[in-house]
Amino acid sequence: MTKNNSEYGITRTVRTFFSKYTICNIVDGITEKKSDALLRWMNENGICPENVLVIGAYLTGAGLSKALSKKSEVTVLDINSEIKNLLDPDVTFSCNIDEAVSRNYDMIIDTSGFGGIDPDKLQMLNSPEVFIVENPCSEGSDNFLNRFNRSVQLLRSSKAENKGILWTSGLNSKTSGTMTLTIDTLRRSMNDANKINGVLYSTTNMEFFERILFKEKNPDKFLKTLDKKALAVSSLIETDCDEIIDSNLKKINSTILDFRGDYN
Repeated sequence: MTKNNSEYGITRTVRTFFSKYTICNIVDGITEKKSDALLRWMNENGICPENVLVIGAYLTGAGLSKALSKKSEVTVLDINSEIKNLLDPDVTFSCNIDEAVSRNYDMIIDTSGFGGIDPDKLQMLNSPEVFIVENPCSEGSDNFLNRFNRSVQLLRSSKAENKGILWTSGLNSKTSGTMTLTIDTLRRSMNDANKINGVLYSTTNMEFFERILFKEKNPDKFLKTLDKKALAVSSLIETDCDEIIDSNLKKINSTILDFRGDYN
């Protein structure tokens, strides 16, 4: 491979250009946007929690917990023990809600999404001062998906003084999940590359990533798979794969929406 991240094909007329971005870099870029939105909201509201509980680690929870662990003691609660390998070393992991019940948390963040934590189980936890729920839907969600969205129900069940919804949009994705957004970034980047005059085709290292982690239960293979180049483009002209990926990542926006609903 040459210095400009390309190599010749069958002849010296066609070259394949590779991104410096890996799939993991895209995942990290998306979770950073979500983390920045949360930290910005916390700063604006003067919120400095000592103890934080993040419910759900895949993949938003892993990113948020890493960002929060720089100033707070953070515990991640997830029913899948293999997810522990995705967490920062400074983050405590638990797969037993009974352990969380006995503790007091200043802030609780739910990223468990569709079919995640039940409101009744959430009620078992001591009420925090701050409660944030990641809305699993996005602007591209259909009516069927929206019917399974329990964000408002979870927020209304909490007595927390400060409540908010983590909302992510920009790609017209079906969900706000970090993996959904990653796949959509890859798909859109391939489509954008194919529109360039002189490009033959584009490809990416797509796998059924979740199956590797949750069915094969192989976190090392999961992380290794994410570490592959995100985009390759076969072209007659110089093609900047990273610029194409960047243009799609820049469309993604995360924010915390204040929730004023009363406790039921």
